[in-house]
Amino acid sequence: MTVKERVQALREKMKASGVAMYVVPSTDCHESEYVSEHFRARAFITGFTGSAGTAVIAQDDAGLWTDGRYFLQAEVQLQGTGIRLFRMGEPGAQEYYDSIVALYAQWGVDFIKCDDICNTNLYVEHPYSAAHEIEMLQHAIEKCGRDIVLSLSPGPALIEKAWHYETDASMWRITDDFWDTWELLYDMFRRCELWQNHVGCGSFPDCDMLPVGRLGKGFGQERQTNFTRDEQKTMMTLWCMFGSPLMIGGELTKLDDWTRFLLTRQELLQMLDADYVGRQVARDLRHAVWSCVNEKKDERYLALFNFMEQPARCEVALPETEAFADMCGQTGTIRARELWDGTELIVQNDSLSSEIPAHGVHVFRIDKK
Repeated sequence: MTVKERVQALREKMKASGVAMYVVPSTDCHESEYVSEHFRARAFITGFTGSAGTAVIAQDDAGLWTDGRYFLQAEVQLQGTGIRLFRMGEPGAQEYYDSIVALYAQWGVDFIKCDDICNTNLYVEHPYSAAHEIEMLQHAIEKCGRDIVLSLSPGPALIEKAWHYETDASMWRITDDFWDTWELLYDMFRRCELWQNHVGCGSFPDCDMLPVGRLGKGFGQERQTNFTRDEQKTMMTLWCMFGSPLMIGGELTKLDDWTRFLLTRQELLQMLDADYVGRQVARDLRHAVWSCVNEKKDERYLALFNFMEQPARCEVALPETEAFADMCGQTGTIRARELWDGTELIVQNDSLSSEIPAHGVHVFRIDKK
């Protein structure tokens, strides 16, 4: 079949189903720009084989939007197809985004994830070349009459562009695709330290999805997460204390009791509220310490993370920790309750000490009675 014949066949299907407009993206279900043969629907329907572009098919018109990398290629490949080329970044580009976002708003969409835009380091000399695209998307959202979250990926986001992310997006990935390996989880402590001062209302540096439970569907290697249970606790604790958006990367229909327990710890989840402020206290090659404080409710939490391959004792002197210094040197008893297992400790000599499993965490609520 020719491209014209494919487009006509699609229009007949659309008409039979009452569909006015059909959007054909370039990406797969994971928003990857470079996809396997199975997901190359846009290339199939238009004949345009560039890695980035979106086709929109209506009954009386058809268009393809792509960026400056592919203007010449698209112009050649679309000749004679009846599909019009729209050059993104040129006159009409904002109108394109306005029309697409308005359509999404009509559908009731409240979350847009835009891929290959947060960091364009594929182009070494232009690692943030999509800034104008982000702005156009945000402008379109502001016009659409509906509150829509704009999420940018993949990372790593550029810390020197933090103001731009905070101004023109709701979420931005601070890492590339995050999978279930200890090396990637260990590196997230460095990334969270870098971005910890940029978390706030409507401003969410994104640690990426939680690869827990049953994973790998669609990649030909369906399996249980490679993370140990202690590593999963470490990940969940860091994400919550840092204030990252939480999205489950596993198969929900196969959720086991352990993973359900992991994802439903209310005292951890409440730290995502903007009144809770998480900060790194210390980090070296062996361990990290994070605090999280809600001044309005006078709640204070302290997490001890063990990076070692074997259990290790971690100790924190509370007088040297800003969030807890005022508890020390006064009458009363400082108590610590661990959130994962409920263990209660009495803090001796103003120092909190605990034996932490390999790659694990103990996170405590600290109170003075």
